[in-house]
Amino acid sequence: MWLSRKLTQHEKQNTASAETGAVTIDSGEVAVFSSGEDRDVRIAAPGGFFWRPISGEKVLVIKGGTFAEEPFIVGAVQEDEALPAGEIRIAPAKGGAEILLHNDGRVDINGELFINGMPYIPLLM
Repeated sequence: MWLSRKLTQHEKQNTASAETGAVTIDSGEVAVFSSGEDRDVRIAAPGGFFWRPISGEKVLVIKGGTFAEEPFIVGAVQEDEALPAGEIRIAPAKGGAEILLHNDGRVDINGELFINGMPYIPLLM
């Protein structure tokens, strides 16, 4: 009875939270330091999209579960990016390659392009 009452009181409090943190371990298990260090943090992303943050990257951590014991990284904190509203840039944290989707329908691919494992070499006319 006492435990049931305590759980009920705790559930009335909003224990789920969101906070920013920095990735401290990026190989094997992922760890994030925010209000303390959480280890073996799972990464949540839109279906079909897979991403792994790098050590030192600033991320948004959502803590869910009955006692906010389940941390999830749900995204990276964006730095000031000079990107027009509505446009999309896909790029790794350390740079190198990128895909830009512009509002006018143009798609820019920067970096080396491989198709089915083979480098793409455009035909010169």
